[in-house]
Parts: sequence; structure tokens; C-alpha cells
Amino acid sequence: MKTKCIGGPIKQMVAAACVVGAVAALCSCGHVAEHEHDLAWRADGDAHWRVCVECDESTEAVEHMFADEICVECGYVSNYTEGLEYSVNATSFDKPASYKLTGDGGVKAEKIIIPSYVGGLPVDAVTGAVFFNNSSLAEVVVPDSVTTVSGNVFAGCYKLKNVKLSDNMTSIDNGLFYGCTGLKEFTVPKSVAKVERAAFDGCTDLAYIRVHSENKSFAERDGILYDKEFATIIFAPQSTRGRIVVPYGVTDISGAFGGCKNIESVVLPQSVKSIGAGAFRMCTSLINVALPDGLEHIGVNAFWGCSSLKNIELPSSVTEIWNAAFKRCSALTSIALPEALKVLGGGAFESCASLSDISLPAALRTIGTGAFVGCSGLTTMRVDEENGYFRSVDDCIIDIASGTVVAGCMSSVIPNDGSVTAIGDYAFCGASSMTEIHIPSHIVSIGHSAFRDCEALRFIVYDGTKADWERIEKRDHWDLGHGGYTVKCADGGSIVEKR
Repeated sequence: MKTKCIGGPIKQMVAAACVVGAVAALCSCGHVAEHEHDLAWRADGDAHWRVCVECDESTEAVEHMFADEICVECGYVSNYTEGLEYSVNATSFDKPASYKLTGDGGVKAEKIIIPSYVGGLPVDAVTGAVFFNNSSLAEVVVPDSVTTVSGNVFAGCYKLKNVKLSDNMTSIDNGLFYGCTGLKEFTVPKSVAKVERAAFDGCTDLAYIRVHSENKSFAERDGILYDKEFATIIFAPQSTRGRIVVPYGVTDISGAFGGCKNIESVVLPQSVKSIGAGAFRMCTSLINVALPDGLEHIGVNAFWGCSSLKNIELPSSVTEIWNAAFKRCSALTSIALPEALKVLGGGAFESCASLSDISLPAALRTIGTGAFVGCSGLTTMRVDEENGYFRSVDDCIIDIASGTVVAGCMSSVIPNDGSVTAIGDYAFCGASSMTEIHIPSHIVSIGHSAFRDCEALRFIVYDGTKADWERIEKRDHWDLGHGGYTVKCADGGSIVEKR
């Protein structure tokens, strides 16, 4: 036991054991060692008290003072829901210390109030899938005795509309409210210092986030959650709609607006230098985006699935467009790539079916695999003549060093001058309107999924013999999803591949 010597200077201190029933214990120096009472209250329906951490001696019980059915001193909740399931949290000496709520006990009430005490001990945790898919729950109150709420506690509670969480919990974790489609607004409690973005996935009607006035970690503007300094957007509720103007000072918007299907317009400040991963993923109503001068990076899946976006003006400062950045922007008809662009990630424009032409700048150094997969409307592909890494010939994009066609379209003609020896992975994948392709005899390999999903392809005209064709290395799924085609060889031989 830690002891506290009172009255006079401390000599050599040797603690005496606590004596049950005594106000204090004597120290060998002749002074008095007080009981050290746990700061956590014990309580029942009538009163509250504290217990010595060493000897279990209790202070005198004091009657509750209730306001709105909650004791203002210890937090005891008088009108709690009965029948819930708990397990004991034990101390290192195997003494019961507190309880955690682990199950709903089959309770299907519309309103559930979690008790602050059970058997005199505090309830300090709610863990696991306690109310998972509870089809009755519309309102829940978590008392301030609780410091931890973790797991998919409320996942699938589609009728849940009103939530009062403990002001002493510190985090809101991924999946906590997954699929709570009835939740329209939410208040971040006072002590919460971490909110994970996926905590509210599937909350399709969530329109407004509020923050407790004494919270030191977060702030709110127009219902969107920011860090306290307004440097990072934590997330926007999925029912956020209309025009969004992001305040100056924000630098991080990774994942911020993902799944906000009602946003139509966004204006970003010049403080934003990077659009992070998934920032506008599946913003299916997004029509206009004003990107700031000085923007340098567009991250993975940044505009994935923005199916209403017809055009977007990229600032001249952009140097990197990463994987799947504009994937499935099916209405995108044109985009001018900036001259400073050095990196174009894999699948960057995958399934942009309305895109008709693309011009690659001189500064470009890297083109990821399948950058234009599924761009079935592409008819024109060009590379700036000053580019030392790639060149374009008859609507083919060719890696100069390896002699590989890295991207093509339905109007491509592969050069037969010997400069091209390979057709790269996914080079023509998804060119669904292509009916015929001419392959020179210099080709020694055809990459993975190179002609995958070329459904209209009927003829492959090959400059070599049938034996030569069969010697070409063809990687897995190179022609997967075809509609049936014939290979016509220069020696008169042919190979028929049926659907």
C-alpha cells in the first residue's frame, strides 16, 4: 500500500498494513498512514462510496443526488435497461474491479440505457458485436462510466437514430456504426481523441457531425468533421450534399468525401498540395471540381467512380496521378494532362468509356500497367515527341527501351518495322469495339490479359507462319472474354478460337 505520513517530518517509513474498520493505519515512525481510496466510485440504487485499494475498507455511503435520472456525483443511472449481459474485469489480485457489457441478452427494446454500475462496480467497457443487427434499437445511452466502446457494437442497427455516448470514451473505431442507415446526425463526445473514417461506413443518411464544445481534438464546419487546427478533414457524412468549399489551411483530404453521393461541386484551397487516397471515391453526383494551383499529387482511387464527372482541369503543377485515380469516371470525355506530369499509375483511367483521346506529355517517365484498360471509346493516343521514354505510332503507346506496346485502342496499328517485339500486360484489354488487329512477326510475347474482354475481335492477322504463332509466348488470360476469333497466318494457316 502507498502510505501518506501526516504531522511532523518523515523518518524511516515502514508501512503498516491497513486495518479493516480503522480510519487509518499506524506507521512505524509513529505517524498515521491513511487509507488510499480508489478514485472510481462504487454504487447501488441508493448511494455511492469509495473503497481502499489495499484492504477494501469503504468510505461512508452517500445518497445519490439525481438530475435527469443521473447522479451528479458518481454518474449512477437510475432508469437503466435490465437483462443485458456482462463479464467481470478483474484486478491483478483477481478482485472484481469493473464490468464490461458483452451482449444484449435478447433485449429488443427501442431504447436501451446501459447502467453505470452493476453489483456496486462500474461498467467501464462495451465490447464486441453487442447490439449487432438489433432490428428494434432506435436510441441508446452509454453512461460516462464507460471509457471504451470497441468492435461492431452498433453495426447493422438500421433503426438507430439517437446516440448518447460516454463523455469519457477516447476513440470511435472502424465499424462501430456500420450500416446504421437511420442515423442522421452524431455528436463527438468530449474526450474522444480519435475518430476512424470507417466508423460510419454505410450510414447513408448521416448528414451532420457535431462536436462537444469541450472536445480538444476535433472541430466541425457545415457538418463536416475536421481536426482542431482545420488542417485535416477527418470525414464528411455520407449524406453531405450540394456545393462544398474547403477552408484554407486544410492540407489533407485523404478519404474525406468517399461515398458522398450527393455532392455536386467542390472547391479546394491552395493549401491542398495532395489529393489523398479515395478522397472523392464514389461521389457519383460530382460534376465540378476546382483544383488549386500548386497541387502536385492525385492519389490512389482519388476520383474512382465519379460517374457524373465529364471534364476536369488539372493544374500545371501536377506531377503524379496514381493508381485508379480516375477509374470508372464513365462520363469523362476529355482530360488535358499537365506538362509536368511524370507518373501515371496503373489503371489511372480504367473504364473511362467516354474518353476519346489522350495526349501524354514530354516529362512522363512512368506508365503503370493497364492505365487505359476498358477505355472502349479511345480512338487517338499520342505522346509528345520530346519524350525520351515513350513514343506513339499509329495510336500505340510504346516503351522505347523495351520495345513493348504498353497501351493501345481500337484504332491502333502495331508497327511492323521491327522496333516492337512485345505486347504488354493489359495493353488492349477492354477495347471492346476492336474487330481486327495486325500483329507483326517480330512479336515474341503477348502479355497477361493483353486482349482480354475484346468482345468484338474477330480477326488477328499475323505476319508469320502458323508455327511461328504457336511459338509466341502468351501469358495467362491473354484473350480471356473474347467473342470468338480467327488467327490468319501469312503461310495460309489459320487458327479458329470459338467463344
